[in-house]
Amino acid sequence: MALGTITVGDDKLLKASAPAKVYQLSFAGDDAYVKGTGTAFQALVRAAVGETVTVAAVVHGWATTPKYELFYDDANDKLKILDVNAGDEAANGNYSTTTFYCTVIAI
Repeated sequence: MALGTITVGDDKLLKASAPAKVYQLSFAGDDAYVKGTGTAFQALVRAAVGETVTVAAVVHGWATTPKYELFYDDANDKLKILDVNAGDEAANGNYSTTTFYCTVIAI
């Protein structure tokens, strides 16, 4: 999934608990999402937050379109879209008009 520019949210309410860090991220979806591929997410997070961190988990990934959520395949470092209604990864398609949000826990 080729993501739009990642925006790092205001973290004034989030507290770092060494060595863990918590980031609120948002971005536009891919305009040519291919089921099963996802995106190499860790490098994008590092670039967005300006730190060399390791993504430990992506929790509460949601979207402006209620039927979609995000999930992180940590074994393959891929962020993927879940079609909640189908109970499976989203089909190939254009998701660029959907804004996705997620909370990333990194170390």
